[in-house]
Amino acid sequence: MLQDSLSTLEIEDDPTEWQRQALTFWDHVLDGAGSIVFRLMFNAFRGAYEPALPMLSTVMTSEIRRPGDYRKLADAISVGDSAAAKKAAYELIECANEAVMAALDKLESKR
Repeated sequence: MLQDSLSTLEIEDDPTEWQRQALTFWDHVLDGAGSIVFRLMFNAFRGAYEPALPMLSTVMTSEIRRPGDYRKLADAISVGDSAAAKKAAYELIECANEAVMAALDKLESKR
């Protein structure tokens, strides 16, 4: 499932759908991790983030669309390299966080 999700990320062109697929990718990562704590945190995040996707996708596309970085994470998970997976996940989440915050700032300045 993780590889299928990754394949979709590599070909999806629509910015909003791409972000939905990225959430699906993270769903699969969390399913594999088996952590109820991570699942609860992600579900809360997703509940807040998903309704804003159409608005956010208009101001952040290239900043968050990084299929190669998702591939790095999937590869590290596949071979059981927890250090590389942790590093790749951190980099993806940090990049996405910065992009979301910049997009929100941009939207706020337009108000």
